[in-house]
Amino acid sequence: GKMAAAASPADALPLFDLFIDLPYPASDSSKIHAPPVVLPPPTPSTAADELKSGNGIARVARFAFPEHDDGAYAGELQRQKAVEQATGVSGGLNRHDVYMQNYVFASHLTFAMQLSNGSKIFGHVRRYLPSHPDAKTRHDVGRRSARAIVLITRHVGGDAFFASALKTIDALFSLASATSTSPQGPVRDFCYG
Repeated sequence: GKMAAAASPADALPLFDLFIDLPYPASDSSKIHAPPVVLPPPTPSTAADELKSGNGIARVARFAFPEHDDGAYAGELQRQKAVEQATGVSGGLNRHDVYMQNYVFASHLTFAMQLSNGSKIFGHVRRYLPSHPDAKTRHDVGRRSARAIVLITRHVGGDAFFASALKTIDALFSLASATSTSPQGPVRDFCYG
């Protein structure tokens, strides 16, 4: 019979198909919270193409923050707006902004998702509480909303490896915050370099 041709390194799947840093869905991005950060891979990726848009990011956010309820949050926004109109005061915070000692989210989650072309992808999520914009070197100061680092891959398993990779990225974020630099370059180098 015929011998199968050996796969070349160029045919191998990339380790990460997409990196996303998401704010909690109930964060008020118009105030002190940073918008989502999406770092697509240097090579074409179906997963990155489908998920880096607004609808794709919203799909991933539902897995990264499964406790969030859009309907309940819509009602909360209406009540908050009524209070702001009645009092003329806007605090710039909501009940989803917490102090470090009240932060109780699970730090590592995994999920599987099917893309529109039928292929499966796997997400590894690490939720974290970023530093406050007014106290970048101290994590114990100020209320802020949780965020999630999400690594999208087509590789099955590897939970311990991906948990370690997420911890490393979280450390890169902390270092960048403490030095007032952008983490995007180091994170891109770590994920795709």
